[in-house]
Amino acid sequence: MAANSRLAVAAHIVSVLASQCDRFVPSHAIAGSVNTNPVVIRRILAALTRAGIVTSEQGKSGGSKLVKCPEDINLWDLSVALGEERL
Repeated sequence: MAANSRLAVAAHIVSVLASQCDRFVPSHAIAGSVNTNPVVIRRILAALTRAGIVTSEQGKSGGSKLVKCPEDINLWDLSVALGEERL
């Protein structure tokens, strides 16, 4: 996936998680809203987890949720989390 697409998907993921009010959202639910494979979502979520933006839990009732307040997340944070050095 192109870097600019990954950034757009990362922004979408953050907006979906922000709208779910501290509930864990499974990757397949996010993937359905982006119309992509859940594996793509999980790879981006892994990068966001390493950056401390989201947290994830495995299992049947698992998923991901935001750690940081949505107002404190910007595109630069997402870009750095994805390994991009420029926007």
